[in-house]
Amino acid sequence: MQPSDAIFQARGRFVYATAGDYAVAYDQACGGVMTFGLGADHQGVEQSPSPLVAPSALPPSCLRPVIGPVAVRVRLTCTAQAEADDYQKSVLIKQEYDCQPRLSFLEEGPQRVALRVEYRLLDELGHYHGDGLLEAYLYPEGDLVFQNALRLIDNLSHSVVQDAWLELPVANCSGGELGTGDRLQFDASSPVCVGLQDELPGRYALLGTKGGPSAALYWHAHEDLFDWAASHGITPPYYEKWPRKYDQGWGARTASWPTHPSARLCVEPTDGGMVTRLQWLTDQQLPASGLCCRGIAVLSLADSAAELRRRVGWFQNPVLPEATEGAVFRQFDEADGALEIAQKEAQARIVLPADAEERVVRFRIFRNLRHPFHAGAITLTCDGQPLRAQLISEGEYTDDPLVVTPFHKHGTTDEAIASVSLRADGPRVIEYHEQAGVQACYQRRSEHRNIVFWSDKNPRRGLFELSLADLRARHFVSHGQTEPAIWENELTGFLCSYIFERDYMVNLREFRIEKNGPDAVELYWRSVNGNDRCQSETWLRVPYDYPRFRMEVALRVTVLESWTHNRLEVYDIFPYPTRIPRNWHYQTLLHANTEGGLWITEPQAGFDSLITEGPANQFTGAALFTMFASDLGNLVVYMHDIEPPGTVVHHGLCYNYTDHHVTLDLKEAPQPGDVFGIKYELELFGDAQTTLEQVKQIAEQSLQAGGIRIPE
Repeated sequence: MQPSDAIFQARGRFVYATAGDYAVAYDQACGGVMTFGLGADHQGVEQSPSPLVAPSALPPSCLRPVIGPVAVRVRLTCTAQAEADDYQKSVLIKQEYDCQPRLSFLEEGPQRVALRVEYRLLDELGHYHGDGLLEAYLYPEGDLVFQNALRLIDNLSHSVVQDAWLELPVANCSGGELGTGDRLQFDASSPVCVGLQDELPGRYALLGTKGGPSAALYWHAHEDLFDWAASHGITPPYYEKWPRKYDQGWGARTASWPTHPSARLCVEPTDGGMVTRLQWLTDQQLPASGLCCRGIAVLSLADSAAELRRRVGWFQNPVLPEATEGAVFRQFDEADGALEIAQKEAQARIVLPADAEERVVRFRIFRNLRHPFHAGAITLTCDGQPLRAQLISEGEYTDDPLVVTPFHKHGTTDEAIASVSLRADGPRVIEYHEQAGVQACYQRRSEHRNIVFWSDKNPRRGLFELSLADLRARHFVSHGQTEPAIWENELTGFLCSYIFERDYMVNLREFRIEKNGPDAVELYWRSVNGNDRCQSETWLRVPYDYPRFRMEVALRVTVLESWTHNRLEVYDIFPYPTRIPRNWHYQTLLHANTEGGLWITEPQAGFDSLITEGPANQFTGAALFTMFASDLGNLVVYMHDIEPPGTVVHHGLCYNYTDHHVTLDLKEAPQPGDVFGIKYELELFGDAQTTLEQVKQIAEQSLQAGGIRIPE
């Protein structure tokens, strides 16, 4: 059974990043400061058995804090406003003073979850002094690799800076050790403070907690960094790989922590624990204009100090590949704690050496942009066995602070991220393959947190997009086409014409890419409404070996505490993003069901039904729905396996967008523990020459066969 992928969860004013048994909370109303800890046990029902794929255990979905809030502090002399009370006085800037930071969702997937926070450096009276950046990568092993950077900008707002530090409170801390030459021990009775240049060669602090996990803060600086932002001549693309925003906006890349003589690490007792401070500057009088402070570090949680010492060693002395074929090893990238490998061929081989400690090695294989575009499957193996990879796309845009990034991202894989545990008795062999098939690829920095599904059967455009922000699929594209035939489809349970969060189960709690090609993509997710009163589960499968675009869906809703309505909507297809009939590409709609109902209408003719036979508006067995005829592809949907059996299902067509609703008639408000569901398969077929007689034949044969049947 696979664990949940690392994902984001929205809860009130907080955004939670969850990975394995660990979580990070970001406060959207207080500068995006982060708190790191253990995931709390979910208080819900057990997961339902999967109709399509194997089930797995529910993951933690909240947070039990251990470290944080982790926040930036700067003390300087303010000159922003001559008439203000703080003019020419020393003021403290806190990251929390920005109540509207910008949060960017970088990555989600089976290997890690990453978030970027951009915030303003404000004093208590609201004067602007500069900007800050936080970028953090959470791994399911309990490692949080993060970048911090700040720059003081406005020359007229400040004169000199005295102190700048990163503050990390540790709840229930009872003491620990610092990575000095003799492992300096400390406890909660007295503070300890050492210089970062010469007094802390181990570059770490271990922090023990009462009744909880031990924590470590550590870092590492490379002496020789590969310049992967170098120009490659006059032929585009000019860059093999675009530099990080951390390097673009906050100066050239330097050591992880500053070399200023006043830089120190201090641990002091505080109410309920201890606070650790990584100080860029301590008690100085430096010109503030243009001052930049940067740092990359890792926070780790584990059950023992010995395990944390191993983690420190793994990060500071990483295992490097001993051989590559079809790829080039670039560097160990301390910014995310992964080996960076450039793909040069469609098939690549990386050999990792034997390791007595059997440490976990993380790596990123990034695509050579001059390599031919590949829309098919991308698979990785370790010693011949499938390796679960996280496929990431830049959406065909670079992360350039000088260019406004478009909202919509739609690209195929630029990076494959994976991890392996090394062996003591021999090397590990990683193989990267581009092959025929399908792939699901997360779009980095997508505001909708989109996953795009690709197939080499339609290399010019992805099959469709799935948004993890609202759990809707969008832009369904038929094979051989570039424009969508269907605009949007709901993929969760909800109330028809919902308004309130109570009525829409869109809050994601668990998500897994069960299988990512080559023969199929299979996904599972679980979501809830406001206050977790009702739960929706969705199983989605996209097969490759099929002559047309096809998607298979199973949807199940479980009442946890209450669902206050006597109906439940399980499907809503929007064929177009417009209510203007001249822009509609379908002329006719047909619905047929196993009870003998038949309904045919032409929306552009005014919705007067051309044919109505039998119980056309409801069914209890199975039904088929089509929209046709268009060169973009015609929609056909077959619905079946209503749960519980005998439930009356209503269908209807909105007279505004001609979106098609399917609603379960619950008769009365259900009770806790009640379960409702439906399965359906969706295909795109044919062209503008498809006739009504052909569609009626498809409906008849499909209802008889128990699934979509379209003559080749």
